[in-house]
Amino acid sequence: MSDDLIEIISTLKPDEHRSFRVFINHRRGKKERKDLALFDFLVKNKKVHKNDLYKKFYPESNQNAYHTLRKRLVKHLISFIALKNIEEDTTNRSFMLNLVSLSQYLFRKKRNRMAWKILSKAEKLAIKTKEYLILDSIYYEQIEKSGTEFSPPLQSILDKKNKNRNLAVMSDKANTINQLLRHRMSEFSSTKKNFNLNELLNEELLKNVEDMELGSDPKFINNVISVFRATVIAGGDYLLFEKFVLEKYHTLEEMNRFDRYNHYYKLNILYIISHTFFRNFKFEESLNYLDQLYRNMLLYNKVHFEEFNASYLILISMVYAYSGNNNLAIQILEQIVSMPPHKLEIQQRTICRLNLAVLYHQVKNYHKAIQVLMQISHTDKWMKKNFGKYNALKKQVVECIIHHDNGNLDFVETRLRFIQKSYSDLLNHPEYEREKLFFRLFRKLNTDPNVAEQENFQKDLVRLKKLGFRETLDLQIISFYAWLESKVKRGVYYDTLIELIGREKERYLKNEIS
Repeated sequence: MSDDLIEIISTLKPDEHRSFRVFINHRRGKKERKDLALFDFLVKNKKVHKNDLYKKFYPESNQNAYHTLRKRLVKHLISFIALKNIEEDTTNRSFMLNLVSLSQYLFRKKRNRMAWKILSKAEKLAIKTKEYLILDSIYYEQIEKSGTEFSPPLQSILDKKNKNRNLAVMSDKANTINQLLRHRMSEFSSTKKNFNLNELLNEELLKNVEDMELGSDPKFINNVISVFRATVIAGGDYLLFEKFVLEKYHTLEEMNRFDRYNHYYKLNILYIISHTFFRNFKFEESLNYLDQLYRNMLLYNKVHFEEFNASYLILISMVYAYSGNNNLAIQILEQIVSMPPHKLEIQQRTICRLNLAVLYHQVKNYHKAIQVLMQISHTDKWMKKNFGKYNALKKQVVECIIHHDNGNLDFVETRLRFIQKSYSDLLNHPEYEREKLFFRLFRKLNTDPNVAEQENFQKDLVRLKKLGFRETLDLQIISFYAWLESKVKRGVYYDTLIELIGREKERYLKNEIS
């Protein structure tokens, strides 16, 4: 049975554990604090049963006292997390709510002039940032205080509230359209039907919105792009998506729709464009938009810099790696993995370490590659939960390839047997014929390295290429194939990879012209 308190605590990082201890002690100093002791115990014991907790903190089995203790700890956690969210919020929402709270305090203290000034400031900021729900609460507050000194005319407040209600309805429709698009895209993915992104978007706009201005709202467009991108990542057409996202971005730019209040969405779209160019083998174009992304990250006192910096560095390192500049890519990734915990999410750190292990392997530094892999202490179950089963499988492949080239053949054989057992449902599915063939070839190679010279092995490798590169290209799949091809040619893996990328890039981009 799950414990909600343990689940809340599990969301906190180690540095946040320390911050919470400081927070709770500052609020109410005691030499011995049972609520803090309960917190520390649950941090270390995530699977403890509730009955054991009663006995741990109240040997006399006083359940009422224990539940009072839990409630006190939950209350402190809520306050801590709320304060943390305010500190980390870069969207101005928390600031606006704090202004409303300050105005309420000033009204209670009969400081009406200052209270109305603060409330007006919150209103202007909510209008600029299009926070219609917060704006509605601001107008509610103004109506409630409309009889006080320095109040604007009640009718003017009511008129603004009614106008805002229409905008709030429009915002709600935008959210509805996003969910409808998400559903439609899911249908297209399952049926493998072709579709036109612009036609699909315009169709939903016409059905649900009378005012087409929504189609040029940065927040709305960013959300639409994110919906479409999720489907493309799952196996869609990156070339088609590239045209769509570029058109939307440049339309917003030409209409001067970006400003400091929606700057986050501009940065996110620039990142998506950069990543899309990377996936389409257009490395120079990707670097160009990454440069634009970085320059925009520096604007407005670098308000969103930390949010995008790690993603920017990870992507630019991969662009360098696959365009032949492996050493620079390694330097960047080494810089990222040394970042303090608060600047890098656990998932991002895992991706960086895995990428770094791959790049060390590509320069034949197998010892360092294995060292970095050992720093990824997460279980296979954790990888599946956080990255999906297919990406967890790719991680297993990377480990096996590195250990094979380091001569750890027995380890690889054991791991390959584990993979084929643990991922049997996936590998036995007809859609994963490519992966199943890859593992068969890998096991043969691991048993006898000379098998790569045999005609049957080479015929299977040709078949694998046809299966692997049938529609859209995946750089990781190309990397795995290039590794096998380097064994056949007895060449250098990284050289084989860069040569293969060049060939497949030319073939792939012909689809854009045709």
